Amino acid sequence: MAYGESYTCDCGRRWSTDQIPADEYGRLRDVVRRYRITGWSVGLLFAAVMLVITLTRPQALIAVVPGTLMIWVAWVRPFVRRRYVRALDTVSRSWELRPDGSR
Repeated sequence: MAYGESYTCDCGRRWSTDQIPADEYGRLRDVVRRYRITGWSVGLLFAAVMLVITLTRPQALIAVVPGTLMIWVAWVRPFVRRRYVRALDTVSRSWELRPDGSR
């Protein structure tokens, strides 16, 4: 759901994201966008490196792929997740959404 849209649930209540302060939502969106773009960029870089290795030394893939994935799962991914959570925590999310008509 995009900012400013409304949603009606099965119980009949109508929720609107207009209740979220625009500047807070914008900061939250910027953090999410920055990490998403970085993730895609790193993934594309990894794919390009794997393509080069595949075309030049395919036997090296036997060691490079599992080694890289082990490093990613053991160290890089937890590090990136901690930084992402800290970045999201810096954005103040103090809003409390209520169904429309019950403010």
